[in-house]
Amino acid sequence: MNRPMTALIAALEALLVVGLSIGIVLIPLSAVWAIQYGLQPDWMLFWRTAAGSWLIGHGVDFTFQLSSSLAPGLDGLGEPFRVSIAALGFALLTVLLAARAGRRLASLKYKRLAVWVCSATFLILSLGLTLSVANQSALPSRPQGVLLPTAVFVTGLLVGARRFTKTFQNQKLEPNYVRSWWLRQPQSQRLVLVEGARAGLVGVLALIASSAVVLAVVIGLSFAKIVALYEAIHGEVIGGISITLGELLLLPNFAIWVASWIIGPGFAVGTGSLVSPLGTFLGPIPGLPILGALPQSSSSIGFLMLLLPVAIAFFAGVLARRKFEASSKDPLTPASVASLGVVIGVCAAAAMSLLAMASGGSAGPGRLAQVGPDPLQVLIWTFIEFGATATIGVMAGRARASK
Repeated sequence: MNRPMTALIAALEALLVVGLSIGIVLIPLSAVWAIQYGLQPDWMLFWRTAAGSWLIGHGVDFTFQLSSSLAPGLDGLGEPFRVSIAALGFALLTVLLAARAGRRLASLKYKRLAVWVCSATFLILSLGLTLSVANQSALPSRPQGVLLPTAVFVTGLLVGARRFTKTFQNQKLEPNYVRSWWLRQPQSQRLVLVEGARAGLVGVLALIASSAVVLAVVIGLSFAKIVALYEAIHGEVIGGISITLGELLLLPNFAIWVASWIIGPGFAVGTGSLVSPLGTFLGPIPGLPILGALPQSSSSIGFLMLLLPVAIAFFAGVLARRKFEASSKDPLTPASVASLGVVIGVCAAAAMSLLAMASGGSAGPGRLAQVGPDPLQVLIWTFIEFGATATIGVMAGRARASK
């Protein structure tokens, strides 16, 4: 396959990823336009809604200026307000589709050209989408609209194209001072950093997976209340499908919120509100039926759930100890044991704080200016729980190994 054909295939891969992800929202909205509105409104309104949702899903900030007559009871609607919350389902979908595209591009002869063309095409498409949705009532951040979706896409693309990334590892690179410094460090110190970081990230993944299971159980137990809220909206079939689609795109956000609840600091669903195991204070909440699953008060189950991250951190410490002993000839010293616990705590806290930051933000005017977990509190709680418990896990692994 020659270079022009490789470039064409790569460009089509980027176009396919954008088309599939936007189509998830655009197709239902077009159905609403055709069936419910009889093709009367300007279809570009629905296009801008779909493209704007896609940009918001990748973390792009929007500034909205809406008429107060649309919802007289909503405070601050007539004033410009910012939406910074990301519907992470879009970003997750882009990563998965990009990884799939990366695997296909890795099988081509000109792998490097394919990845560059695919990334550049996606950047151009992101720019076009950003410019197409900009108007007086909704103004996206243009730099974010170009860079953030492209960064998400390139991450998935490079993860999928493992063969492509390995070609760089096999080449003789120019001297790299950071790499040279890293190789000059004692092996035990390098292993502490590597295995500690790995255990911390694995612990966060286990926590998010457990939170997703808890979220599914809570939704199942609150199914009757959620259905009642759907009926109260009177959105008919198409409206219900559109609302459900929006909730599905927010499921990764909700899973992270549940993880923050399990850790301890909880999350907010509006300024002045708090949902945590230690207490729940709710005021008026957004009209999403899935929010009917929110607990109305604290319970003993919430305190029991605090043991889950402790257990995960403990086994992360045991795992880090075993990985270290399998790769190093030297035993862990007391200082290395403490260092492993600290590294696990720092990496887990940093990862959870970034996830909390990505899953929350401003979702609208008034009280909706504060939605989601507080990244700083998540950072502190995660570091304390993971750092202390992982250190105990490392020591327990050592004692078990000595037997």
